[in-house]
Amino acid sequence: MYNIAYISDTSKSEDIKVIAEGINQAAKDMRVEVKSYILANDNEVEAQIDLIKKEVRSKVDAILLDPSDSNKLTETIKEVYKDVPIVLINSEITDFESMPIISCDNEEVGKEIADEIIRNGNTRNNIGIIVTNKNKSNLQDMYRGFLSEMNYSKNNCKELNVERNIGTFGQQINSFIKSEDIDVLVTFERDILEELAQIKKGNKLELELYGMGRTNKILSYLEEDIINSVAVQNEFNLGYLGVKIAVDKLNNKDTSGKTIDFSIINKSNMYWNDNQKILFPFIK
Repeated sequence: MYNIAYISDTSKSEDIKVIAEGINQAAKDMRVEVKSYILANDNEVEAQIDLIKKEVRSKVDAILLDPSDSNKLTETIKEVYKDVPIVLINSEITDFESMPIISCDNEEVGKEIADEIIRNGNTRNNIGIIVTNKNKSNLQDMYRGFLSEMNYSKNNCKELNVERNIGTFGQQINSFIKSEDIDVLVTFERDILEELAQIKKGNKLELELYGMGRTNKILSYLEEDIINSVAVQNEFNLGYLGVKIAVDKLNNKDTSGKTIDFSIINKSNMYWNDNQKILFPFIK
């Protein structure tokens, strides 16, 4: 029986709930053992490197990795990849373009979020983009797609790079909204979307909020109309296909990356059947 490790990019188990369901189903179907890991601390790169090395020492057969940083993990991956097959989830690793990756079309996600904002009547407004991580390839691709689509409108996009300092995060956001007269806030980072929703609700801010990711908090804010729309990828398939590609690789079958689907979800369409399957795939 093959032993596979899934190393996530988060310290919160709820963030990987749906991916883990897909992984568990695939493990059952393919008769393999998969251990899923969340990170032990907020230094994501260090925590991922520690877990990768630990699994290699334990003679793991393959690793599914959602890289927290596309650049800083390169050296570690270079060492490990010679001996252990790695399948990437969501983000690429610099200099490893040939490594199989499972992800949605992230540039298209960015474009679709921009389209949703414009469709909702924002054509000449100030759009604030909140960024804390510029080193994940999927976030870079979403950002690029978003700006390319926004260029067709007369909206004015302004970026705020925020330090993840709990003490000043809210202050930085409120100051940015006020000084730049922001009408719409956007982020492609799941945790940041939750925090922006909390700030919007707590301060009763009159602005629109868009983002990417699926957590129970995000869905709750969507129902409350605090978050206007969110892009959600098919995370169940992400996990399932990750295991399948790893097993195929171990069995010396041809393997290539897969592109999975995503939806733009808002309060009015979140209970449509297709969207329910993406949001709650484990409910029969």
